Amino acid sequence: MPITYNSDCKAFLISTPGMTYAMEVTSLGYLRSTHWGGVVKRAQDLSVKLLSLREGMLTWKDQYASGSISSHERKMAFEKQNEEIAPWGGYMFCEPGVKAVFHDGTRDVVLKYHSHEIDKKENYETLSVTLKDANYPLKVVLHYRIYEGLDIVDRWTVATNEGEEDILLESLQSAAWHLPQGKEYRLSHMSGKWSAEYQIERIQLTQSKVVLDNRSGISNHFATPWFALDYKGQAQEESGKVWFGALHWSGNWKIVAEINEFHQARVVGGINDFDSTWKLAASESFTTPIFTGGYSNAGFGKASRALHDYVNRHLLPHPHAAETRLPVMYNCWSVFEFDINVEQQIKLAKVAADIGCEVFMVDDGWFSTRDDDTSGLGDWWCSPTKFPNGLKPLIDAVKEHGMTFGLWVEPEMVNEQSELFNKHPEWTIYFPTRERTTGRNQLVLNFGRQDVQDWCYDWMDKLLTENDIDWIKWDMNRYISEPGWPDMPKDRQKEIWTRFVHGLYSVYARLRKKHPNVKYINCSSGGGRADFGLFRYTDRLTLTDNGDCLDFLKLWWGYSQFLPPRLPGTGFNNAPSNGINGRSVPFEYRLTKGFFGAMSVGSNFFKSDANELKRSAESIALYKKVRHLVAAGDVYRLVSPYENPCMAMMYAAKDKSQALLLIMTHSMQFYNLLPTVKLQGLDPDTLYKVGDLGTYSGAGLMEKGLAFKYKADYDSRVIFIEKCE
Repeated sequence: MPITYNSDCKAFLISTPGMTYAMEVTSLGYLRSTHWGGVVKRAQDLSVKLLSLREGMLTWKDQYASGSISSHERKMAFEKQNEEIAPWGGYMFCEPGVKAVFHDGTRDVVLKYHSHEIDKKENYETLSVTLKDANYPLKVVLHYRIYEGLDIVDRWTVATNEGEEDILLESLQSAAWHLPQGKEYRLSHMSGKWSAEYQIERIQLTQSKVVLDNRSGISNHFATPWFALDYKGQAQEESGKVWFGALHWSGNWKIVAEINEFHQARVVGGINDFDSTWKLAASESFTTPIFTGGYSNAGFGKASRALHDYVNRHLLPHPHAAETRLPVMYNCWSVFEFDINVEQQIKLAKVAADIGCEVFMVDDGWFSTRDDDTSGLGDWWCSPTKFPNGLKPLIDAVKEHGMTFGLWVEPEMVNEQSELFNKHPEWTIYFPTRERTTGRNQLVLNFGRQDVQDWCYDWMDKLLTENDIDWIKWDMNRYISEPGWPDMPKDRQKEIWTRFVHGLYSVYARLRKKHPNVKYINCSSGGGRADFGLFRYTDRLTLTDNGDCLDFLKLWWGYSQFLPPRLPGTGFNNAPSNGINGRSVPFEYRLTKGFFGAMSVGSNFFKSDANELKRSAESIALYKKVRHLVAAGDVYRLVSPYENPCMAMMYAAKDKSQALLLIMTHSMQFYNLLPTVKLQGLDPDTLYKVGDLGTYSGAGLMEKGLAFKYKADYDSRVIFIEKCE
């Protein structure tokens, strides 16, 4: 896992088991990317001057000699090409990583190498390269961090004003990634909307820019801060070269993929610079979010497994990151919504415990005047009619049944019909001259304000101190509009987007420090903030508000590209019809869905028959036997719902001793055969017991596979595989 610097050729090598990232300092002092891809051990082999012919392109040296680069471009193009952070300045016209305005109006940044530092820790190493502007007091430090055993590198940027005059940052991106030269890269990304997150899109790049971004104030729904690139569209699940990355930011973000006139592909990403600036005062610094990138020589599957391991080992908050026992959670929101009370919840808790649930979650509707979504947000005390004696009687009942207790909150929101809004209307985000748009009958509190952050921390601290609460489901159910902050100076108004996210992270960090054993569920109208940024503070995710089992197939296929299965609650209930599409599916099909992630239950037990309760209990018992594979196993996507009327996925133990095979079908037509399922991640020389199907060798399961006979529409399989003794 070494990071090395070769002083002879002024080159940096960042090496992981299967990846090398390299840079060099040019003769004019620019820091230039020279390689991101497979392992290369000699820095001398990666100098730009030694690049070989590729795709009919001449080397840079040959292009100068042949005149294929115009005389206007010859001098600077060579030095500026592939500049590591690519500031907007000089003879450079690609997507910039730094764009600034200095006190005298100069809008040109020239960054040159100044120094570097390599910091070696037990499980990771960090390289920090300091660049300084040639004429102005702007220091930019580029950080790179790699981890033991992972083909992953974290990158982030810190800008510091070392002078006396303000510097206006119009854009400060986290990283610029340069791929091997070539003009035929395919971009994979995700689009979506509410209840249709994580939809995979694949397009061929041309000499142009493709901008992926979000401007809604949260990170997801419309797009996901993740990308993958492969050459000529040749990569498959388990084969081909893939370059990939994910951004750690829960607000407005931007990722730009481009190919320039010299067939150089690059990706630049970070905080969205749309409607966003930051005034850097004297001696102040600004730190970007992390942009994690990686390289796979074995397809999209290996790329996903690298990101999953990274999240599980290094991103999730401790001490819960190493926990493999994913507790089964009960939440009745989809059944009762706001119509809850203490007596009802105590009765539900008993049945939930009887069938094996381990966490009992009370959702929206427990506080102040919250009988519907028009009032109550901001007034965080127990409803005097629904919980007249507070939460304690319910919590005591839940604990007596051997479960832990969870509670829903939405701290960033306020209803106009609330005591908080009447007292502090200025705490919302708004323009004084514009009507305030309400979404779900609510407004957004300005978490960029310190007084709002303190208010949120104080009432949540009081709630957690006075009640034995184990889980908090933190929701955020609308986007940000009219992004005004009347109390902020005009030249800092556009900082609101960034300060909001910083404030959110700050409250989370303070609460985690004060109450380290409380776990948090990240919810934002479903998967609206499924990003790496929040998972430094949260332990679980609401995948989506869409409970449709058929829609789930593509939702899960996309989600698994970048986040591990241990995070989302994958629920089942006893409602045959789903509210999103009105589709009815068999109860067994709904039970299977629960096995893919952190199993959750949302049934109306008052309407459950004996068989439903029995099958629910049996499924929960089986899940408890296999959930360690969901929590920490390697994910293999075997059959794609984008190409077949079914989905098959597999979670394999890292020691290849056990695996969980999950299959969900869609519709049968024309007597067509569904694909044979070829397993992955097993030891070819080991014999495995495959559920009640018999004994097979790992080689047979991976090469020949398993063929199943399915029953009409919406059939499913849950198969536990273990090594024969």
